[in-house]
Amino acid sequence: MSIAQIQAQYEALMEEHRRATKGDFIAHARGDMDASEMEWRHSERLAQLADYEADAEGYEQAEASEAHKAALKARRTRWHGFTYAAMRFFPYYAGLDLTKAQKAVLCALMAAGKGKKTFAVAHDWIAAKAGVSRGSVKLTIRRLEAEGLLGIRERRLKGKAMNLWNQYTVKCGQLLKWAFSLFTIKGAKTESHPPRGDVPVSTEELKLKEQDPVMPKVISCRQKAGRYEEVEASPGLDSETFTLVARGALDELGAPLPDHASETDLFEHIEALKQAKQPNYKRYFWDKGVRAHGERRALLAFLDTQLVKQIRLQPVPDKRKWNEREVVKDPDRYLSGILSRPARECRPELTLGAVLLAKQVYELPSELTRAVRAYNQEKARSGSAVHVAA
Repeated sequence: MSIAQIQAQYEALMEEHRRATKGDFIAHARGDMDASEMEWRHSERLAQLADYEADAEGYEQAEASEAHKAALKARRTRWHGFTYAAMRFFPYYAGLDLTKAQKAVLCALMAAGKGKKTFAVAHDWIAAKAGVSRGSVKLTIRRLEAEGLLGIRERRLKGKAMNLWNQYTVKCGQLLKWAFSLFTIKGAKTESHPPRGDVPVSTEELKLKEQDPVMPKVISCRQKAGRYEEVEASPGLDSETFTLVARGALDELGAPLPDHASETDLFEHIEALKQAKQPNYKRYFWDKGVRAHGERRALLAFLDTQLVKQIRLQPVPDKRKWNEREVVKDPDRYLSGILSRPARECRPELTLGAVLLAKQVYELPSELTRAVRAYNQEKARSGSAVHVAA
């Protein structure tokens, strides 16, 4: 029973109470009913209304029922929107009558394959993509296997609590063509779901006699331009080197920290200084630099920018090249230039170490000291005026 039906019954009962009360007053005025009987009848009707209002269980059941109906409607609407465009071109198979949930699972499965004949995917990813339970995913996959459209090969790991993803192979050429035309993303690189194990569906080993022709690999213009090339990861910077270099740079910038401050305090202090010095720096470029070189090197790159900006403003006569004396007009572009360098060439700790080592008051790690001296010697031999981290 819905809330509207409960309210309608309550309104009907209230209307009956008003009608009976009016009739009792008329009967009492005519002398057909005494006052005690009229009062008793009135109190009985009020008690009935009070019991009806106190029936909270009926309201809770009605609310739960309406919420369940709303959830089902939203789920069906999502399934319909997820599968409507794709299932319009789905090939016809006699006897294959899929429900909306099963159609959503089929589309999610083919979307995970991205048009490939053989692929692996986790049940949890399909369930999250289609908005169904794991049980519905397993039932749908078994149905497709029974119809001869899909082959399943389990990949168990002996002695392990979890297994590798099941490997699925599309047996039907029409189904593969349909999936390739709808779910192939040009220029896509890797898997779209995190690696997790899964419970196998079937123990049948797949042995196909006839193999469908392999679809040609699509190469987009962006791939031809080399914009999707993998970038080599930057080697990590140890905590000791970062702490010593960062403390020295902060002292030179006039924003020191106490000696007992932790590395976390150092991170927060430099982040706050970055927000104050370069508030308009795009978050996208900063996050990209952190992913490429690590948070420690990114923070040192910011300190390098500020320290170089401060040094170049000082009218100190020295033997630096002219391009090393040029004032940093745009710190944001200067910082982006540091973070955009290749992973093996972005080493702001060398630039900061060279400045701190020249002061002869900072104690740097021996490995960094040797690297800075080798860098200075190489720079003196080659006569290069290129900044290491800029």
